[in-house]
Amino acid sequence: MKTFKLLIALSLILVAGSCQKVIDVDLNDADPKIVIEANFNGTDSTVIVNVSYTSSFFDEFNQNNVNNAVVTITDGNGISTGIPLTGNGIYELQNYLPTQGMTYTIDVIHDGTTYSATSKLNTPLTMLEPTTEFYEQGFFGEEGGYLVFFTFNDPVGLGNYYNVIYRANDTLYNKVQDFVLGDDALTDGNFIERPVFDYFEVGDSISFEIQAIDKRVYDYYTELQTIAGGQSSAAPANPYFFWSNQGLGYFSAYYSSENGIKIVE
Repeated sequence: MKTFKLLIALSLILVAGSCQKVIDVDLNDADPKIVIEANFNGTDSTVIVNVSYTSSFFDEFNQNNVNNAVVTITDGNGISTGIPLTGNGIYELQNYLPTQGMTYTIDVIHDGTTYSATSKLNTPLTMLEPTTEFYEQGFFGEEGGYLVFFTFNDPVGLGNYYNVIYRANDTLYNKVQDFVLGDDALTDGNFIERPVFDYFEVGDSISFEIQAIDKRVYDYYTELQTIAGGQSSAAPANPYFFWSNQGLGYFSAYYSSENGIKIVE
């Protein structure tokens, strides 16, 4: 695979419409903050919550896992279910059946403080078979190759938001700077065909996963990309608080769909 990323340009496109307020938080060693990353994948009926303290929200190498929290998920009917600890700050609940259109709440209780966040399980989006197009010459005179486009049909009706992550051969691109975010403000009800700005070669295998996320998660990811700027170092600010009591992180309930392709001549 020949990689030529245009992450900065892509980020500018994705965040042009964002207007979320940024909150400065001092995340130094003397003042650690709790970070809660929660995902409910309605497609495989699994809830996974990662709870930790960290010296920097963007420093993934200096985490202190929290193994003594009480974690629950509550559906829109008020029915709560405990999420058990599996170890290393990971709480996981399997076979938790989803209800499309329902808003879910996750509560994390630790050291006498309750952190709560909600997320709505929106209409699923179905990833179709990717397409390819060959370019002999790449951007800015670079050597070309195959561009790969993920494709799906946007359902009629405004309010669809998505996040796409992809795998190229044995490498999974699932960090925030790799997210391909979108909404249907200008494409409602249309066929969507969108490239990933890497060049690939014959024999490469590429697969895509599309997550049908809600607007709040979309706004959060967009803000996070703006702050991170495609960099792996600590940022000067952090996204708005998704969790109550100034807990950092997010909660995303979503349906997912995958499809892939192997490039042949």
